[in-house]
Amino acid sequence: MNLIFYEKLTLRTSHSPAEIRKRMEAGIGKPRGGGFAALRKPEKSFEGTFDGDKFLFWRAIRHNNGFMPLVTGTIEPGVVNVELKLHPFMWVFIPSWFGMLLYIGGIVPKPSGASPPCAWAAYVPWAIVIFVYAMGIFFYNFYADKAKKFFDEVIK
Repeated sequence: MNLIFYEKLTLRTSHSPAEIRKRMEAGIGKPRGGGFAALRKPEKSFEGTFDGDKFLFWRAIRHNNGFMPLVTGTIEPGVVNVELKLHPFMWVFIPSWFGMLLYIGGIVPKPSGASPPCAWAAYVPWAIVIFVYAMGIFFYNFYADKAKKFFDEVIK
């Protein structure tokens, strides 16, 4: 289980780059686009693009999931270099959201005259941060495992 939303894989293969690309293209469809087009049933399990020996793809799902990894990489003779990482927007959103949550959680006044004092309220923002992080790790690894299985089928 990966705990940092990033993985780098180097996959060795005996297939030629053209054969690897052909096998990958068989499982990767063209992006459906945004808006209502994203609600259409995907034709293939993954969507993405190829640019020469480089590729970018993601799992084709009907809903949005910011924790789903983008799969990027290059195809070289005997080697497929792969990176699984979050969308760049998520690298900005997650720390910002956590920071705001913890900042607001630290300045919210405690109820006056509460008996006993509401000491547990200081832990609520931390509990939310831990829950969201755990949920993100779960979904990231869930979709990353699907991409790894795809590469296992392509490489074998």
